[in-house]
Amino acid sequence: MNQGLHRFYFNDIICVYSEDRKIQLITHLEVFQIYQETLESIVQKLNHPQFVSPNRGSIVNLNIEKTIQTME
Repeated sequence: MNQGLHRFYFNDIICVYSEDRKIQLITHLEVFQIYQETLESIVQKLNHPQFVSPNRGSIVNLNIEKTIQTME
C-alpha cells in the first residue's frame, strides 16, 4: 500500500469502498488504503456526477461501467 498524498484523475478511479472500517480506493493500477477519512467525506470530495453510491459502503465511477459495456 502506498503512503502519503496522492492525486487522481476522476477517470483513474474505478471505485471506493469501505470494508472493516477501512477505506479502499481502487484505480486501474493500484489499490490505496485511505486513513482518517470516511466514505461520506470522500463522496463530498469527489462531488462529481460520474460517481454514484449504490449503497452506503461504496462509490462507483459510472464512466468505468460505460467503458466495460462498450468493450463487449
